[in-house]
Amino acid sequence: MGFGARSFILASLGGLLMPIAAPARAEHGSDRVWLRAGAYRPSFDSKARIDIPNTPVDGTVITFEGDLGLDDRKTVADVEAGARILGGLRVEAGYFSLRRTGERSLGRDIRWEETVYSARARVESGFRSDIYRLALGYSFIRSEPLELGVRAGLHVTTFKLFIEGEASVSDRPVGVKREEKQKTLPLPHLGLFANYRLSRTFTLHGDANHFELEVGRYKGRLTDLSAGITARVTPHVGIGAGYRRVDYGLRARSDRWEGRVDYSFNGPEIYLEAAF
Repeated sequence: MGFGARSFILASLGGLLMPIAAPARAEHGSDRVWLRAGAYRPSFDSKARIDIPNTPVDGTVITFEGDLGLDDRKTVADVEAGARILGGLRVEAGYFSLRRTGERSLGRDIRWEETVYSARARVESGFRSDIYRLALGYSFIRSEPLELGVRAGLHVTTFKLFIEGEASVSDRPVGVKREEKQKTLPLPHLGLFANYRLSRTFTLHGDANHFELEVGRYKGRLTDLSAGITARVTPHVGIGAGYRRVDYGLRARSDRWEGRVDYSFNGPEIYLEAAF
């Protein structure tokens, strides 16, 4: 069984269905093109439950950090870009990837569909997500010192989860077994952005994005909040720092996959920005 990425994408496109995360933002209202690259150090809270489809049997709610020993904090690269295309209209894009693996002896039994990994079994596991972001924004206020606008866009997140170790099926040992799930989750988002220029050097930023949508047997949720400050050290180069929180949720009840994924991360970031 798989996450059924193709069926979910088709269903999502039917209703334009995850942070995901904070879109690019211009430092000053006069900037036409901007590029930002930084280091983001979030802490993670990732949970999943993989049920047996079409049965009342639920899988175990797995905490990847607590049960499986994945890192609960990691530094990752984050790249974002944007451009004004007509008046107050702008396009924004971004990408970053979160990849973690771990190994430990289980402290309790874990059920993943029909497979059971017993307490004290040594298992390897992993949780990977690749996040792509694209949005259109419109600045309905664009003055000195304030820019305020709305945006609509799409987060496309690919999850990949796995666990491997000594296991049993229907109470019969099967040796080392690997269970793996993949899911592509395209979620739209609506939000607000604001830039406030404190001085010739410093600018404050804020972003808030949210969306929930249910399509067929799938339900998705995305919340993305961020704030920061940038110092323009030259007319075209700035350095900055901020804080971001992203929260995803997925519920699925289909013939191919039943279960849930709850995934959130939050933490500080520092970045370098070029704008023209």
